[in-house]
This record gives sequence, structure tokens and C-alpha cells, in this order.
Amino acid sequence: MSEFSESYHLRSEQPEDAIEILRSIQCNGYVYRPSNGWVTFLAEGNAFEPDERIVAAAVHPLLHNG
Repeated sequence: MSEFSESYHLRSEQPEDAIEILRSIQCNGYVYRPSNGWVTFLAEGNAFEPDERIVAAAVHPLLHNG
């Protein structure tokens, strides 16, 4: 049995930066505490494909892991 996950990683020390992205595109998600200069967050939808709305809304460097 395999398990898959998808996440975004924003280069920031402020979880509010990721919260603002999710709010601005009206998307539900979960934001983790910053670690080593990155804020990890999850967003609903677009399974294993980067959400172009999130990419466009990001003002800091952003990584997608999916």
C-alpha cells in the first residue's frame, strides 16, 4: 500500500504569508509553523498539480511537492 502527499513550501518565517495566499484565492487549507525559513502549507484541490492561483498569489519563493 502506498501513501502520497502534496504540499507547498513558502520561503518565509511568517505563517501569515501562507494564510494570505489561501485567503486571497478563497481556498481552504492548513498552515504549519515555520521551520528553517520555510512555511509549509496544504491546500484543497488540484491533486498533485500545482494550483496556478497559488503560484500567481505567492510573493515569496514557492516550492510544490506533489
